[in-house]
Amino acid sequence: MHKSALIRGTAHVILFAGGLMMLYPLLYALFGAMMDPFEYLRSSSLIPIPSHLNFYKFAEMLTYKDFPYWIRNTLFRITWYLVFMVVTSVVLGYFFAKGTFVGRKVCFYFILSTMMIPSITAMIPSYVMYARWPWTGGNDVFFGGHGLLNSWGVLLLPGLVSVMSLFLTKQMYDTLPGEYEESARMDGASTYRIIFQIYAPMLKPVLAVILITDFNGIWNDFMTNLIYTDNPGRNLTTISYGMTKLPKLLSNIKLQENFVSDYPGIFAAAFMIVLPTIAVYLLVQRHIVQGLAMSGLKG
Repeated sequence: MHKSALIRGTAHVILFAGGLMMLYPLLYALFGAMMDPFEYLRSSSLIPIPSHLNFYKFAEMLTYKDFPYWIRNTLFRITWYLVFMVVTSVVLGYFFAKGTFVGRKVCFYFILSTMMIPSITAMIPSYVMYARWPWTGGNDVFFGGHGLLNSWGVLLLPGLVSVMSLFLTKQMYDTLPGEYEESARMDGASTYRIIFQIYAPMLKPVLAVILITDFNGIWNDFMTNLIYTDNPGRNLTTISYGMTKLPKLLSNIKLQENFVSDYPGIFAAAFMIVLPTIAVYLLVQRHIVQGLAMSGLKG
């Protein structure tokens, strides 16, 4: 018993230390954002302690130049992708789990095999494909123009179907008894009603996993802007890519004309863009472990 308590205590100490290490950058950004640039430069402690609590930098960043547009663009992408991914995963997962069409398993394993291809190897082929997309961007059918590059098309088309989300929903469907569908068929329910009114509510745990993973993936997506857009304006820039521009945009001028980077402004922006991912996780956390566990019960 004593040994068990010692192990638990050690585990708690390690987890507490790990938690502090992960919280440290967030706390540093929070306190640093409450200082003015010159006060921050004079600070040399591990945690910047502001002379007084001042939240004006947070309000300033919410209206600063292109920052609100970056957030708007990112939220629009997230809404588009989540709706499309959830619908396609729920529908395709049903047909791969409950369907009886010829070649069902072969098609599923073929789709699943694409997860084995490193994403970096598809960058150049994807770029060429979107650059030569027909009838867009001034293309003369298959040649000329810029295709979908530097347009919303390239921000909304790549990765519309998530293989991982499809796999999770299919595995979840496999754990659900077929009697639900049989009873619904006897009552005259259509396939649409069976998928969205009978099975979909049972998929909440795995849909929570899809929500948090896809939300984080799109919110933190830096590569799409970097690869497929050339110096995008405020209407094409997403928050992750826009944050790389922020240090150059933020500066204060001292009386002697010495430029001082507005680190508190950067800290405020960084702190605010972390909050949505934390909020989404807290909202769906109770479903995440359940969804991952249930989706792997039966193959």
